[in-house]
Amino acid sequence: MYLAENLQYLRTLKRMSQEDLAEYLNTTCGAVSMWERKKRIPDIETIVKIARFFEVSLDDLILKQLRPQISLLGRNIRFLQEKYGISDRDIALISAASSKTVKGMLKSLVERQEGVERIAAYFGVTVEEIYLTDLSKEIDTSEVLDFISKKFPGLSGEEIGQISEKYLSERS
Repeated sequence: MYLAENLQYLRTLKRMSQEDLAEYLNTTCGAVSMWERKKRIPDIETIVKIARFFEVSLDDLILKQLRPQISLLGRNIRFLQEKYGISDRDIALISAASSKTVKGMLKSLVERQEGVERIAAYFGVTVEEIYLTDLSKEIDTSEVLDFISKKFPGLSGEEIGQISEKYLSERS
């Protein structure tokens, strides 16, 4: 079971203190602390409330490790580097990491939220996206517009915009 780890991970991802979460759940900070340290388990109603608050399924909250592995974070950083032509040294500077290579700093980045926040802000993505989404599979709006305009050369710019908007909204 991953409830304790996931609760702590989701809470810190949203930049909430144990007190903040306790207030939302109408419980004590000590109770949240006990849950995160695997000393106690919240009742089922509270678990449901936690899942809804963090917008995760009960299965994911309890049975799946939500903290991303270094590999996805590393792949996303490498993808963003290549997409924007950023060197390892520049990534280290952006994240304020002591290591001069991405490989050397990934492990510390997972534990050091601030570095990931700096990288996400630099590239204009959210922390959640950089941790949980494979950014290499993102859709480039300009590519969609180019595709539609080539496929349907007689459409006006407004019509192309409407079609791409509909396509992109259906994908999200």
